Amino acid sequence: MDKDYQIIYGIHALDFVQTILRNLRILFDEYVKKSKSTFSSLTGVLIFWIIILLILVCINTMLIVLILGEIMIRVMIINGTKMNLALKVKSHNWTFIWKNRSLS
Repeated sequence: MDKDYQIIYGIHALDFVQTILRNLRILFDEYVKKSKSTFSSLTGVLIFWIIILLILVCINTMLIVLILGEIMIRVMIINGTKMNLALKVKSHNWTFIWKNRSLS
């Protein structure tokens, strides 16, 4: 089977997510250390965790799109179609552009 495609996610995706979470944890710890008032600190903590949740939802969505793209590539290779994959970012939408040609 011809493997003329590039995997656009993999082991590095887990490292990427862990790095982001580690940096967010460091930011959170620094914020808690610097906050002085109990009320503002509780409000800040709530807002901080909401932001973390939104970031994780975005990362999760991105990884799902990349995994579905990989599944589509594998299905097209099994069906005998060769393609060049270009990933294009339009505002907040991920667009996959497929250029198909048959395998020879």
